[in-house]
Amino acid sequence: MRFKIAYSLFIIVCLLYPILLVFGPISLRHIFTVIMLVLCYNEKGLVFDKFLKWFSVFLLFAAIGALATGYLGEFVNKILGTYLAAITMYMATKVMIKKYNGGLWIIRVILIVAVLNSLTAIGQFYGSPIANYLPTLLRINIDADLIDYYEKTIDFHGKYVGGLLGIVSSGYFLSGASVLALYNSSGKIKVYNWLLFAFLFFALFLVQERAGFVASILCAAIYIVVISAKNKNMVLGMILVAIAGVIVVLTYVDRFVNIDEMRYSTIGFSNSGRVSLSRNGWNYFLDNPWGGIDAYHADGNRDPHIILVNVFLHGGLFGGLVALGIIFTQVSKVVKVLYKSYTKKSYSLLLNVCCLAYLCYIMNAFFHNASLVSGDIMFFILWGSVTGSMELENQPLFNPQKQYG
Repeated sequence: MRFKIAYSLFIIVCLLYPILLVFGPISLRHIFTVIMLVLCYNEKGLVFDKFLKWFSVFLLFAAIGALATGYLGEFVNKILGTYLAAITMYMATKVMIKKYNGGLWIIRVILIVAVLNSLTAIGQFYGSPIANYLPTLLRINIDADLIDYYEKTIDFHGKYVGGLLGIVSSGYFLSGASVLALYNSSGKIKVYNWLLFAFLFFALFLVQERAGFVASILCAAIYIVVISAKNKNMVLGMILVAIAGVIVVLTYVDRFVNIDEMRYSTIGFSNSGRVSLSRNGWNYFLDNPWGGIDAYHADGNRDPHIILVNVFLHGGLFGGLVALGIIFTQVSKVVKVLYKSYTKKSYSLLLNVCCLAYLCYIMNAFFHNASLVSGDIMFFILWGSVTGSMELENQPLFNPQKQYG
């Protein structure tokens, strides 16, 4: 239980308090990283598997790029903060899955944060003073100008709201969390799963991050298909739910979007601005094949908003190729799990839902900047859940119908 509690607090700290300083340059995340490293050592969980070995190669090339551009000091700080915490989280997640059967525990911790974030985002959208003040009350670091913006803006229709995590991060987080909300250890999707999914999905809708919105719909639909294949008795129920969902979308949501001028109707799904950003990032890389994301920012450039360019800005040519290899391997494994689960029922629903939540994050990374190479913590939590579950389920005596956690 000690490990589970410490791990839960580690997730909360990394999500909500990543830069909260305790004394001097030491943050709360630094302290919990050290605590979890010690606990992982005690559990014999400090294991550099194939993923971490290749990720370390990427970091080596990223360090070379930082050295070549004169930003090695900044990169070392990021290693000691962001990347070390992410690697520790990955190893701790595998310990949770393999030793403590903690898959459901991890999902519940994520969903607790997701519910709190959703309540805040919905409140911000409708101008609740409590929701606007909540980040300050909880000492969560949100830009002061953004807080002032929330307090002075009466009508958020057509505008972003960010909840507790920030604008873009909420789009990532709620898209993955909404899919996780559908998981039930009974092997079925129960009424409260649907209600929780609807609540998180509504908050995601109000956040108005288009990539996260679409990713949530696609991955939730895939999960429904997979679970229907495993449980034929649920097919009729799933069809009825789908019909009800379509009716709601065609009536309430469509009218809400168009009347209130949400971003979905005002700018649609246009991607023209991102094309220019990605082109600028790619041209910079061609002129600077060693990469160097800090130098790129120092020149006044905005991030390219696509992972295919971000990998090269962070890691240079060689590091970028390594990162692309990691991502391609990850997506291939996810697709393999989903395909085998649908055709042969080879893997548990827990593994499937973790794969789909991770796929949500990958899909978001094609339109935004947080990704594996930037050290975003949720990528490491979800991928640790996927690899830990796969290693557990690939054992000869494992029953794929078992829902652990």
